[in-house]
Amino acid sequence: MDFEEACDRAEEIEFSMTGDRRLAALRREIDALAVGETGRAMFLCSLAEFLGFQGRWDEAREAYRNALSDGGRTIIDPRIGLLDIDVESGEHDRIDTHLPVLLQASRDGELSDHDCEWIGEALEEADRLKDAHRWFTIPLRDIDPDDIGQLPIGCINGRYRVRRDLELPMDKYDEATFAVRDLYRAARGLDD
Repeated sequence: MDFEEACDRAEEIEFSMTGDRRLAALRREIDALAVGETGRAMFLCSLAEFLGFQGRWDEAREAYRNALSDGGRTIIDPRIGLLDIDVESGEHDRIDTHLPVLLQASRDGELSDHDCEWIGEALEEADRLKDAHRWFTIPLRDIDPDDIGQLPIGCINGRYRVRRDLELPMDKYDEATFAVRDLYRAARGLDD
Protein backbone atom coordinates (compact mmCIF):
# COMPACT_ATOMS: atom_id res chain seq x y z
CA MET A 1 0.00 0.00 0.00
CA ASP A 2 1.38 3.41 -0.90
CA PHE A 3 0.54 6.60 0.98
CA GLU A 4 -2.20 7.71 -1.42
CA GLU A 5 -3.90 4.32 -1.15
CA ALA A 6 -3.70 4.54 2.65
CA CYS A 7 -5.26 8.04 2.52
CA ASP A 8 -8.04 6.75 0.27
CA ARG A 9 -8.69 3.81 2.63
CA ALA A 10 -8.77 6.09 5.69
CA GLU A 11 -11.20 8.40 3.89
CA GLU A 12 -13.38 5.45 2.93
CA ILE A 13 -13.49 4.35 6.59
CA GLU A 14 -14.22 7.90 7.75
CA PHE A 15 -17.17 8.39 5.40
CA SER A 16 -18.69 4.91 5.54
CA MET A 17 -18.41 3.97 9.21
CA THR A 18 -19.15 5.42 12.61
CA GLY A 19 -18.65 4.45 16.24
CA ASP A 20 -17.17 1.10 17.13
CA ARG A 21 -17.17 -0.11 13.50
CA ARG A 22 -14.95 2.81 12.53
CA LEU A 23 -12.58 2.24 15.46
CA ALA A 24 -12.35 -1.47 14.68
CA ALA A 25 -11.65 -0.83 11.00
CA LEU A 26 -8.87 1.65 11.80
CA ARG A 27 -7.33 -0.73 14.34
CA ARG A 28 -7.41 -3.57 11.76
CA GLU A 29 -5.54 -1.36 9.29
CA ILE A 30 -2.97 -0.41 11.95
CA ASP A 31 -2.48 -4.03 13.08
CA ALA A 32 -1.99 -5.18 9.47
CA LEU A 33 1.04 -2.90 9.05
CA ALA A 34 4.48 -3.19 10.61
CA VAL A 35 5.92 -0.25 12.55
CA GLY A 36 7.27 2.24 10.03
CA GLU A 37 5.36 0.71 7.11
CA THR A 38 3.69 3.25 4.80
CA GLY A 39 0.24 4.17 6.02
CA ARG A 40 0.52 2.97 9.63
CA ALA A 41 1.27 6.38 11.17
CA MET A 42 -1.46 7.93 9.04
CA PHE A 43 -4.03 5.37 10.27
CA LEU A 44 -2.87 6.04 13.85
CA CYS A 45 -3.52 9.76 13.33
CA SER A 46 -6.98 8.98 11.92
CA LEU A 47 -7.66 6.85 14.98
CA ALA A 48 -6.42 9.61 17.30
CA GLU A 49 -8.59 12.20 15.60
CA PHE A 50 -11.70 10.03 15.90
CA LEU A 51 -10.97 9.22 19.55
CA GLY A 52 -10.62 12.95 20.14
CA PHE A 53 -14.04 13.55 18.57
CA GLN A 54 -15.41 11.06 21.09
CA GLY A 55 -13.72 12.83 24.01
CA ARG A 56 -11.43 9.87 24.65
CA TRP A 57 -8.49 12.17 25.29
CA ASP A 58 -5.96 9.76 26.80
CA GLU A 59 -6.50 7.19 24.06
CA ALA A 60 -6.20 9.92 21.43
CA ARG A 61 -2.91 11.12 22.96
CA GLU A 62 -1.61 7.55 22.97
CA ALA A 63 -2.50 7.07 19.30
CA TYR A 64 -0.77 10.35 18.35
CA ARG A 65 2.32 9.33 20.38
CA ASN A 66 2.33 5.96 18.61
CA ALA A 67 2.12 7.74 15.25
CA LEU A 68 5.04 9.93 16.27
CA SER A 69 7.07 6.88 17.34
CA ASP A 70 6.18 5.10 14.10
CA GLY A 71 7.79 7.93 12.16
CA GLY A 72 5.81 7.36 8.99
CA ARG A 73 4.25 9.98 6.76
CA THR A 74 1.02 11.57 7.99
CA ILE A 75 -1.40 14.26 6.87
CA ILE A 76 -1.29 16.01 10.24
CA ASP A 77 1.94 16.05 12.20
CA PRO A 78 1.26 14.01 15.36
CA ARG A 79 2.91 16.74 17.44
CA ILE A 80 0.21 19.13 16.24
CA GLY A 81 -2.42 16.50 17.02
CA LEU A 82 -1.16 16.33 20.60
CA LEU A 83 -1.45 20.11 20.92
CA ASP A 84 -4.93 20.02 19.44
CA ILE A 85 -6.07 17.29 21.87
CA ASP A 86 -4.82 19.32 24.82
CA VAL A 87 -6.71 22.37 23.56
CA GLU A 88 -9.89 20.40 22.84
CA SER A 89 -9.79 18.64 26.21
CA GLY A 90 -9.28 21.91 28.07
CA GLU A 91 -5.78 20.94 29.22
CA HIS A 92 -4.50 24.43 28.40
CA ASP A 93 -1.73 24.15 31.01
CA ARG A 94 -0.07 21.58 28.71
CA ILE A 95 0.12 23.95 25.73
CA ASP A 96 3.51 25.33 26.72
CA THR A 97 5.04 21.86 26.59
CA HIS A 98 4.23 21.61 22.87
CA LEU A 99 5.23 25.04 21.60
CA PRO A 100 9.05 24.75 21.92
CA VAL A 101 8.98 21.39 20.13
CA LEU A 102 6.79 22.76 17.35
CA LEU A 103 8.87 25.93 17.05
CA GLN A 104 12.02 23.85 16.60
CA ALA A 105 10.24 21.73 13.99
CA SER A 106 9.31 24.94 12.17
CA ARG A 107 12.89 26.20 12.29
CA ASP A 108 14.06 22.83 10.95
CA GLY A 109 11.66 23.17 7.99
CA GLU A 110 9.50 20.24 9.11
CA LEU A 111 6.19 22.13 9.16
CA SER A 112 4.11 23.38 6.25
CA ASP A 113 2.04 26.54 5.97
CA HIS A 114 -1.01 24.42 6.69
CA ASP A 115 0.65 23.04 9.84
CA CYS A 116 1.29 26.59 11.08
CA GLU A 117 -2.33 27.48 10.32
CA TRP A 118 -3.53 24.44 12.29
CA ILE A 119 -1.34 25.42 15.27
CA GLY A 120 -2.52 29.02 15.07
CA GLU A 121 -6.16 27.96 15.03
CA ALA A 122 -5.67 25.68 18.05
CA LEU A 123 -4.01 28.51 19.96
CA GLU A 124 -6.73 30.92 18.89
CA GLU A 125 -9.34 28.47 20.20
CA ALA A 126 -7.41 28.33 23.50
CA ASP A 127 -7.56 32.15 23.62
CA ARG A 128 -3.77 32.34 23.32
CA LEU A 129 -4.02 35.14 20.78
CA LYS A 130 -0.40 36.36 20.92
CA ASP A 131 0.83 32.81 20.36
CA ALA A 132 -1.73 32.33 17.58
CA HIS A 133 -0.52 35.55 15.97
CA ARG A 134 3.04 34.24 15.99
CA TRP A 135 2.08 30.95 14.33
CA PHE A 136 -0.10 32.56 11.67
CA THR A 137 2.81 34.91 10.90
CA ILE A 138 5.60 32.30 10.66
CA PRO A 139 4.78 31.27 7.05
CA LEU A 140 4.60 34.93 6.01
CA ARG A 141 8.03 36.00 7.26
CA ASP A 142 9.78 35.49 3.91
CA ILE A 143 6.91 36.65 1.69
CA ASP A 144 6.51 40.25 0.59
CA PRO A 145 2.95 41.38 1.47
CA ASP A 146 2.62 42.77 -2.07
CA ASP A 147 3.11 39.25 -3.49
CA ILE A 148 -0.49 38.28 -2.82
CA GLY A 149 -0.33 35.12 -4.91
CA GLN A 150 2.21 33.65 -2.48
CA LEU A 151 0.40 34.49 0.77
CA PRO A 152 -1.32 31.41 2.26
CA ILE A 153 -4.98 32.31 2.71
CA GLY A 154 -5.49 30.35 5.94
CA CYS A 155 -2.59 32.04 7.68
CA ILE A 156 -3.33 35.51 6.37
CA ASN A 157 -6.99 35.20 7.43
CA GLY A 158 -6.10 33.82 10.86
CA ARG A 159 -3.51 36.52 11.40
CA TYR A 160 -6.03 39.19 10.46
CA ARG A 161 -8.62 37.78 12.90
CA VAL A 162 -6.29 37.64 15.90
CA ARG A 163 -4.81 41.05 15.15
CA ARG A 164 -8.32 42.52 15.24
CA ASP A 165 -8.99 40.73 18.54
CA LEU A 166 -5.67 42.02 19.91
CA GLU A 167 -6.60 45.52 18.66
CA LEU A 168 -3.32 45.86 16.78
CA PRO A 169 -3.01 48.52 14.07
CA MET A 170 -3.40 47.52 10.45
CA ASP A 171 -0.17 46.58 8.72
CA LYS A 172 0.76 45.60 5.15
CA TYR A 173 -0.23 41.95 5.66
CA ASP A 174 -3.61 42.98 7.08
CA GLU A 175 -4.16 45.18 4.04
CA ALA A 176 -3.17 42.33 1.74
CA THR A 177 -5.78 40.04 3.33
CA PHE A 178 -8.59 41.48 1.23
CA ALA A 179 -6.65 41.08 -2.03
CA VAL A 180 -5.74 37.49 -1.12
CA ARG A 181 -9.39 36.72 -0.44
CA ASP A 182 -10.41 38.22 -3.79
CA LEU A 183 -7.72 36.21 -5.57
CA TYR A 184 -8.85 33.02 -3.80
CA ARG A 185 -12.49 33.63 -4.78
CA ALA A 186 -11.58 34.38 -8.38
CA ALA A 187 -9.44 31.27 -8.67
CA ARG A 188 -12.37 29.16 -7.52
CA GLY A 189 -15.01 31.02 -9.50
CA LEU A 190 -16.83 32.11 -6.36
CA ASP A 191 -19.09 35.14 -6.22
CA ASP A 192 -18.88 37.72 -3.46
